[in-house]
Amino acid sequence: MSNNKVVPTSQNGGGGIKHMAIKLFGSVTDQAFGGREQASLVEPEPAPPSMLPQAHSSDYLEEIAEIQQLLASQAFRTAQEEDPAFTILHYVALLGRTTLAEAIERSTGDVMRRFARMARYLVRRGHEVYVIDKYGCIPLQIAVSCGSTEMVSALLEPFDGVSSRQELRRRAEYLNHQDTQPSMTMHPGRQPAARRPVAALHWRVAAARQAPPAAAARLVQRFGSAAGATSGPAAALLTALQIRFTALHGAVSRGQHGTAILLLEAGGNPQILDITRSNAFQ
Repeated sequence: MSNNKVVPTSQNGGGGIKHMAIKLFGSVTDQAFGGREQASLVEPEPAPPSMLPQAHSSDYLEEIAEIQQLLASQAFRTAQEEDPAFTILHYVALLGRTTLAEAIERSTGDVMRRFARMARYLVRRGHEVYVIDKYGCIPLQIAVSCGSTEMVSALLEPFDGVSSRQELRRRAEYLNHQDTQPSMTMHPGRQPAARRPVAALHWRVAAARQAPPAAAARLVQRFGSAAGATSGPAAALLTALQIRFTALHGAVSRGQHGTAILLLEAGGNPQILDITRSNAFQ
């Protein structure tokens, strides 16, 4: 899949993004076009919670076109075949890649802003944010790992202004999710996939391919003694299987102060311990 932004145009040179959106969705208000069924972003698409701002398709024409490209990509389809719990929000959080190492390589400001808008559109259309893939990851942890504060903000939106005891408890579980926890909320209509404890950082492929990237090296330095390994790809993979980190652990360890403040203000718990019994600030 190309790394360039997709800006479809009609064959006669006119129309552009709006023309493509009308072709895909019938109109900018999502009505059927020419008797065709409305294109679905992901099935089933729930109604957005009333507390969320509305996402009108006319405000997100470029993002809709790019999401359709992502959904149709072979990489996404293969990832879903391997893990039915891997959602379009996971893929968007990974900036259109299937491993964190690849996502970090393309995590420039412009790319992160584009994908943050896609995430915000999906969230405001009611896509579930607390969905755990077979590696223990939720999109929030991945967004933190990629360094996208704007996407983290979008993924926190469903819990803005919650007040009931049940909603507050669910927000706390979401914010403080650790990578080895079982799923609390599965994607509608899907059965839980077989799970094994692994870090939400998706080091599985990065570690197997080559020497770990800088962030993986920091993990080895921090967690190597606990895992019985000190260096190399095997150490990165071994330690990644056990770290039990939260999104706040990830933000602080990567020096993302703005993201850490966002998570703390939303209710992130700095006292949760990882596998080394260290909290986020130790």
